[in-house]
Amino acid sequence: MPLRTIRDVLRSKWSIERNQRESARSLGIRPSAVASVLTRATELGLTWPTEEPLTADELDRRPYGPRLPAQASRIEPDPVKIHTELPVAGVTLELLHFEYLADRPSKAGWDV
Repeated sequence: MPLRTIRDVLRSKWSIERNQRESARSLGIRPSAVASVLTRATELGLTWPTEEPLTADELDRRPYGPRLPAQASRIEPDPVKIHTELPVAGVTLELLHFEYLADRPSKAGWDV
């Protein structure tokens, strides 16, 4: 969620005193997103007067924690190997998929 939207949710709820549905409607987001931002802010002890002096980076980091580094993209299956292996008798797409997973173990054997 963009930082500006987080600020607008907090301002809408705590300064203007709108309920969650009104806040969501005015910002064009779902009420569950408003509830999520407010829950995180309340758990961290943020209120509207103490929120204003925070820099954009601090406000972004506090409700959601530090940003995680981008994960390496997964290795895609080799379409040429699939195309050449499938015509072989007894080879199925499922078998090739299990071989692919066996070569790249992650998350309990599933590459998601």
